[in-house]
Amino acid sequence: MKAKRKDITKFETNGAKEFESFYKHVCQLPQVESMYEKDSNLDLLPHHASSVLKKYRSSIKSMVFETHTKDLFTTPKGEKLKNVSQSQLVEIKPSKERDLTQLFTLTFENGISEEAIVAESKFAELLYTNEAVYTSFGKEVCIALDVALGSGGCEAIVEGFYSLVKTHKKNGRQKNKTLTQRAIVDWCLPLPISCPDTVMAITKLYVEGNKDLDLRSHRHTQFFDQRQRAANTYHTGKVIDRLENDKGRCPHVLK
Repeated sequence: MKAKRKDITKFETNGAKEFESFYKHVCQLPQVESMYEKDSNLDLLPHHASSVLKKYRSSIKSMVFETHTKDLFTTPKGEKLKNVSQSQLVEIKPSKERDLTQLFTLTFENGISEEAIVAESKFAELLYTNEAVYTSFGKEVCIALDVALGSGGCEAIVEGFYSLVKTHKKNGRQKNKTLTQRAIVDWCLPLPISCPDTVMAITKLYVEGNKDLDLRSHRHTQFFDQRQRAANTYHTGKVIDRLENDKGRCPHVLK
């Protein structure tokens, strides 16, 4: 990649003051403060904003031009770029907006240019699922991005998490802390079918316990789901079952 000096300066300095203000807010969050108390080697103090931003930008630069070009860009129709796997990306220029979406012109080393858009959802997916990506960013950048995505996410994300919490709510003696932890685990971990070894290990701890970890074997659950209990009460439905089993006021007359 070849860039002019003024473009590099703009890339390194643009938004630095805004990020410094945002990172100060991140560092003042109670959960972030507790992280720093546990590990003071983390750059989770407000004056670390410039170094954290520099690490974020260098990682983004590497992803765009070297490691994940094919993942971060698609055609305006959502299709894969043709030249991305054949040639090195050397230049990106903003093109125009179409339907509130910023278009870019990507120029490759073979001289061919393509129009593309940024796949934002794919970037978020890589951030949480690709070890090389979140290792490159580091804990501090990932924490800041977590806060940014959580603060600026659409309402559908909130409604989705609310629905997830609702599915874990049971009737009975269930603590709010238990409900919260179950919802967070379900939200953050992949589907059980993707990690059978983990499921087996958790199941063994649940059933047998572990003396070294001071975990007792779990008792049979005392929770129940009101909806499932009602669903198993009737064969067809409350009214239909009553009509089918009703013998009438004078059953002896019908014989």
